[in-house]
Amino acid sequence: MAALTLLVAWPAWAASDMERQKAAEEIVLAKEAAGRQQFRIAFDHALGAWQLDAENPGYLLDAAAYAVAAGMDERGHELAKQWLGLGQRDRSHDGRARQLLATVGRRKAAVLAKEAAEASKAGDHAGARQKFLAAAKEDPGEAEYLFGAGVEAVAVGDQVAGRRLLTEYLAVAPVGAGNRAEAERLLGQRAQAIATATPSRSTTARDDLATQPAAPRRSKWLLIAGGVVLAAGVGFLASSLYATDEAAALKRAANTNLADWKPYEDRAREHGLAAVVLGGSGLGMGGLGAWWYFNDGPAAGAVDQDRTALESPAIAQGIRRR
Repeated sequence: MAALTLLVAWPAWAASDMERQKAAEEIVLAKEAAGRQQFRIAFDHALGAWQLDAENPGYLLDAAAYAVAAGMDERGHELAKQWLGLGQRDRSHDGRARQLLATVGRRKAAVLAKEAAEASKAGDHAGARQKFLAAAKEDPGEAEYLFGAGVEAVAVGDQVAGRRLLTEYLAVAPVGAGNRAEAERLLGQRAQAIATATPSRSTTARDDLATQPAAPRRSKWLLIAGGVVLAAGVGFLASSLYATDEAAALKRAANTNLADWKPYEDRAREHGLAAVVLGGSGLGMGGLGAWWYFNDGPAAGAVDQDRTALESPAIAQGIRRR
């Protein structure tokens, strides 16, 4: 019985072994073609190897890499996602697959940003904003797309979205980003415009405001400012941790070098430093605001009320009569 079983299984095993050998030959041809910069041919060979020997997921990842190198972004994206969905894959190479997806995302984002710039030049600011937002979704690591979307939102009169997008840009843009000053200027203009558009208060309202405790008012804004700065620090911390994970994954992945993970390490270091500075500043501002509110608030309010009373014409006349 055992001999009969072996006799029946032998042709299938032999055929499978021949396919594995042919797949190995295909992957050798793929590497040779890649060495000649013929990435489309390399892709065809690697994909053929995967089709012959699906038990070797490495062939699929190689095919995805050659597709991206050949400019076949959609195909490369599809194959890289397929790799990440395989249960039997070597997960130490997941970083390489994610890097391929990120490369495709950056390319798509660059195309969308170019179309956005052209739309803006033609006066289609609403369309330009949508394309900049789509670019930011494809490449979350590029903060300038948020700046572009914010500028276009301001151009169409959507002040709320414009301020939100420009604020998000300032929270994630590197310290030396070229548009930081422009974003701050635009935010300043929007605040000035809002203040100018606010109706003037009556004399009675101003007098009522003057009698309110000054310290609690100021400490409230200090607490809010501290919370905003702390939130920005948390955002930088999240970005730093993400970049650290990406760098570690790329270091473990095969066929990667310093140029692949160095940008992530630099970003992790810069954003980590920014997170420490902003987080500490936010906590300090919040703590000072809280201390001021609970300790100096009533006294400061009383001083302001006394000053308002002394400035009252009736009281002033009484003082002069004495």
